[in-house]
Amino acid sequence: MQNAGLALGWALRVLGLGWSDGLALARTVPDGAGGVTFLPFLTGERGGVAGPGARGAWTGLREDTGRPELVRAAVEGMVFAVAAAVDLLDPAPAASAVAPVAGPPVSRPEGEPGAVVVTGGGSRDPLVRRLLADALGRPVHRVGLRSATAVGAALLAARGTGDPVEPVVATDEPELPGPGRADVVGHLARWREAAAALA
Repeated sequence: MQNAGLALGWALRVLGLGWSDGLALARTVPDGAGGVTFLPFLTGERGGVAGPGARGAWTGLREDTGRPELVRAAVEGMVFAVAAAVDLLDPAPAASAVAPVAGPPVSRPEGEPGAVVVTGGGSRDPLVRRLLADALGRPVHRVGLRSATAVGAALLAARGTGDPVEPVVATDEPELPGPGRADVVGHLARWREAAAALA
């Protein structure tokens, strides 16, 4: 998924909210954002979730739609775009390891086939991790590592030179799919329909 966090940041800015205030407001609205859907394709999409000509949109607006529903839809739209990208890369959570670009397989958290490991600013919020766990039906672990992209690039470079670097990854307690998962999956299906219609 290209720029999901950027799209959420844009939506928060347009709504006059900062990250913490926006996510707090999003938590006041139930899953499904009152029927509002946000498609975060502000810069197109090249990851297979939508086409390069796709653009962002809020759909399902009604007279009683307000900032809370818009920001909740933006959070869900970001999460659903990431979930759709994960499904493209790893649709069946049956394998217990993934093959990296170079070197031996990198194990997922032990005993959790299909677990997803996330990093970045948006993943700090428990709502984001809970929605992603529900959308994917998989445990979601957050790596509390600053500059994870730079660290990953350094690891790939080291492996490319033949250095057998083995990363040590510490994660927070996993966010597990919860009892509201069926509702989130239904909202994800509605989001996929809206994304396909604009692709």
